[in-house]
Amino acid sequence: MNWIPVLATGASATLLCGLWWRAMRGRLLDTPGDRSLHTHPTPTGGGVGIVTALQAGTLLAVPEPRDTALALLAPALLLCLTGLLDDLRGLGVWLRLALQGACAAWVVFMLVPAPASALVLALAGLWVVGFTNAFNFMDGIDGFAATQAAFAGLAGALLLDDAGGRADTVLLLALTGAGAAGFLAWNWPPARLFMGDAGSLPLGFLIAALALLSTAEGALPGWCWLILLAPFLCDTGITLLLRAAARKPLLRAHREHAYQRLAVRGHRPVTLGLLALDVVWLLPLAWLAAHRPSLAPLAAVSAVLPLCVVAGVVAWRHREKGVERA
Repeated sequence: MNWIPVLATGASATLLCGLWWRAMRGRLLDTPGDRSLHTHPTPTGGGVGIVTALQAGTLLAVPEPRDTALALLAPALLLCLTGLLDDLRGLGVWLRLALQGACAAWVVFMLVPAPASALVLALAGLWVVGFTNAFNFMDGIDGFAATQAAFAGLAGALLLDDAGGRADTVLLLALTGAGAAGFLAWNWPPARLFMGDAGSLPLGFLIAALALLSTAEGALPGWCWLILLAPFLCDTGITLLLRAAARKPLLRAHREHAYQRLAVRGHRPVTLGLLALDVVWLLPLAWLAAHRPSLAPLAAVSAVLPLCVVAGVVAWRHREKGVERA
């Protein structure tokens, strides 16, 4: 894989996000609310810089034909603009879900190989919408979502390249990871800029779509993606199950995720902990799943089960406590 466009995309994301930060100071601010854990108004919408860098990097680096890239770029741009509008004025939850569903249907129609049953197509679309929202839910503390996106994109690209996956899919994954990594220059705790829905929605969508594509192509097993994305899948899954059991609204903003509860004493230790978990534990397990298919289910259980237990224990220990802002 040619790393020059990947590095250039990361640098471009840093530059463009810096320009956005400079332009939005005092204008587009994320003020502390029901879901947030920050204490001061912070410029948001930095996802515009990420997506712009991704779009430029993809159009310049991905060779013709760009069918796959264009099938992803258009809905990612739509979600970025939708997210920016949501950051600016707020949109109804059902309108957001409808737009996400349309983007998921488009990408499934364009990327899932035929023939595929209606059930497979429906599950693929549900995966894309579900992870897009899970990623959005997990964008709640400084550097957390961007770190996971950078890891998933870059690690997924390395594993897929090693497995002989399609060059354009490998490059798209690497560019996505690089864009998120470039944004971290502004979002690392203490954050000076938030990505907002303008970043979390398209990043979650791209990761979900590229994971689906690499699995559908048979190059990288789904077990690998379950492992690479386990922190977000487990925390979101356990939190939603517990809220459903308590008959709490599932779509209302809250601060009950495990990572939010753990971050009450500071954002940086939680984000550093995620990075260490990704690199030291999950990456070797994903490599094992890719190279030893017979051990892939065991590797996935080794990744998912401890994280689900941790999320459950954290929720239990804090069941009667509120979550204060850090």
